[in-house]
Order: sequence, then structure tokens, then C-alpha cells
Amino acid sequence: MEAPLIVAGHVCLDIIPTLPDAQARLSDLLPPGGMLQVGPVVLSTGGAVPNTGLALHRLGVPVRLMGKVADDGFGRVILDILRGYDPALADGMLVAPGEHSSYTVILSAPGLDRTFLHYPGPNDTFCAADVPDAGLDGARLFHFGYPPLMRRMYLDDGRELETLFRRVRARGLVTSLDLTRPDPDSEAGRVDWPALLARALPHVDVFLPSLEDLLTEVATLKAKGITEGLTEKQQMLDIVQGMHESNPMMGLRGIRLGIVYPDIMKMQVRAIFEAACDAKLNGFDPHPEVMIPLTGHVNELKEVQPTLVKIAKDVMAEKGVEVSYKFGTMIEIPRAAVTAGEIAEYAEFFSFGTNDLTQMTFGYSRDDAERTFLGVYVEKGILEKNPFQQLDREGVGLLMKKAVEDGRRVRPNLEVGICGEHGGDPSSIEWCHIIGNNYVSCSPFRVPLARLAAAQAALKHK
Repeated sequence: MEAPLIVAGHVCLDIIPTLPDAQARLSDLLPPGGMLQVGPVVLSTGGAVPNTGLALHRLGVPVRLMGKVADDGFGRVILDILRGYDPALADGMLVAPGEHSSYTVILSAPGLDRTFLHYPGPNDTFCAADVPDAGLDGARLFHFGYPPLMRRMYLDDGRELETLFRRVRARGLVTSLDLTRPDPDSEAGRVDWPALLARALPHVDVFLPSLEDLLTEVATLKAKGITEGLTEKQQMLDIVQGMHESNPMMGLRGIRLGIVYPDIMKMQVRAIFEAACDAKLNGFDPHPEVMIPLTGHVNELKEVQPTLVKIAKDVMAEKGVEVSYKFGTMIEIPRAAVTAGEIAEYAEFFSFGTNDLTQMTFGYSRDDAERTFLGVYVEKGILEKNPFQQLDREGVGLLMKKAVEDGRRVRPNLEVGICGEHGGDPSSIEWCHIIGNNYVSCSPFRVPLARLAAAQAALKHK
């Protein structure tokens, strides 16, 4: 069964006896040597695979499940429950001969918090090889859940978990990770989870809650004097704060992110060229142009571009087809604009990211400036127009002009365009025509206006 979303990881059978009301503690219900009369038992699937996967299935999302059960009674019950929703949901499940399926006895007396008695079973032997490459075909997102309840995934500082995510990421899938809190006195509870996550997270796209959410949760627990779960939340907060940036717009993004975490760009480029080759094989004529964002120094392109070009060639060799392609960059940083001649030695096209270029040239944060002082500046005549709506020809515009001229001295056929809100503004489009841009890019509803402005500029400057 192929599906765009894969949910893999921990799976078990939940065994939930119906318990009578508890007056004080669970121990009051379970005196040593006594017999407690209970109600019917409820059997259901538990763990990340059914919890997340079945929820998505009920929402109408095509999903493929990958978990591990044994060839015993509990395993058959788990598979039967999954088949009850859709027979295809059990197709990706593994059956481990000679093992005992995972189960959890959930003691949930009315008025009391639940107690879990858990046996991990085949979850402990689940490994990266249990997610075959063929099983990833056709998928776009890979979600993995509950490695703290899967022994192979947390042993050896999480090398197996890292191996799994690295391989899935290399196939071009978006990856996400979900954790659960292990018994603090268990083997998993004594694992150095910050160190393990430091190894795995570079290959995970979606994992951490927001800094604001964690700050609120930790502050609430402290204010209420609640210690249960506080240590784990505080550790998570420390990890998030370690990754937090004071000025993200000028921080770890664009090409910088691709240098620090190279698998991200590798994954994206492989996906682009696999799609282009598939299109070519199906009778289309694609010409992918890969735009590397936020270059500020030519050495950044020297670092990443050869690897990306090799990936493109490798994919074409694997697919047995050639497509015409270009690698270029976005000129969004003033330094890139004034060193465009060097950058053009590697970049086959430029696209001006005029929103960021305006921010960095003026030193204005767009969101803050438009909310606080830009209106006053325009009203008082300090600025004739809002520079985020109409291109500033005397500052940003001159940087663009210099970049085009210097770039084409090195690469005469350099293709140049812009990407941003200015692509739909008539004055900005006219300036792009004057300095020799080949195209402008804008939102769909601005296309008619942009076409008219481009035609007027061409007639005016014949």
C-alpha cells in the first residue's frame, strides 16, 4: 500500500479492565492477597502507530502503518483491529516469529490518574532495517513515535534512530518525531536523552514545541508546585532555548542552514530532480532551476553547490534520463549585491529577494517598521513611499543595478529576476526593466497588473 504519509514506531495491545470507583488510592483497590471484582475488559490498539495513524485515517488521510508484532494471540488481535478500519492498514506491519507481542495493562479507576503496566515485546527489536526503502516509495512524510519505548532505538546513544532518520531524509521525505516519557527508573529513563536527541534531530524536520509553549508549561508547573514532569519539561526548554535565535531573520536560515545541516538541501535537490526526471519520462519537458537562498559570500556557494550538482547528476543517472537544469541564487543581502561578479562565477541565474534586500539595506524589520514608524515616515515625507511596497531606486535599486552589471560581465547570458511583493508594483517593474531584468515574479492576483506595467515600461524605454 502506497500512501503519502507513513506512521512508524511503537505499537501494542491496550488491555483496559473496567475498575470500580476508587475512594483514595489505587492501592486501596488492590490489597495484597485480595480479589477485586471488575467489569468487562476493553481491548484496543495502543502506541504511536495506531494512535497517530488511525486518527489520520479517520480524518481521511491516506496513511501507511509500520510497526512490529509477534505471531501470537495478541499480535493477531492488533492486526485484526487495524484491518477492521481498513484491510490495507495492516499491510506494512511486521510479524516477528517466536516473540511475544507488546501489551499495556491500563488501570484507570474513576477519579484517579491512570497506571500503565507495559511490556515492550517486539518494539525492543525494531530497527532501521525494519523500514525498507521500498516501503518509502510514494511517501512524502515520515512520522516516527515513541523511541523511549523501543530499546534498539535508544541504545548506543541513539545511533539506530539516527541511521533511520538519515536514510529516510535522504529519500526526500519530511520527517517528524514524537516522544513519550519512559519510566524514570527503567533503562530508557537513565538514557542521556539530550545527547541522543543532539545526534538524531539534525535529520528531523518536525519535533520541538514552541519556546513560548514550553516557557508557559514550565512556569505553570513551578507556580503550582508540581514536580512530576518538571525535570523533563525543563530539559526540553533548555534544548529549545539553545536553538533559539534573537534575530532569526539574520540567523540560521537559507544557505547557512544547508551548510550546518547539509542533508536538508540534499533532500530538497534530490526531490526536485527525481520529480523532473519522472516528468521527462512521462513525456514532459521540465527545466528545473534550483535557487539557493540567502547567499552572502561566494565561498558559501563553493561549499554547497558542487555537492548539489553531483546529486542532480546521480539522480539523472539512476533514472536513465537527462534534463536541462541551472543552479542559481537569491540576492537578498547587500554584500551579495556588491560582490555579484564573484557569485556569478558559480550562480547561473540571480533572483533578487527584494523583501529581505530592502530590510537589510534599510536596517528595518518589516513587521516592526510597518507596525510602528513607517506610516509616520511616509506621512511626514521622510520617505516618499513605503519601500516594502515600492522599490527604493536610489538605494536598493542601485544595489540591484550594480549586481546585474557585475554579474553579466562574468556571465553575459545571466538570467535575472525578482521575487517579492515588488514584482506586482508598476514603478518597481519599470526599474527592473531599466536595469535589464528578464522577469518579475509576483502573486497570482497581481499578474494582470504586472503584465500591463511590463508592457508600458517596454514601450516607454524603447
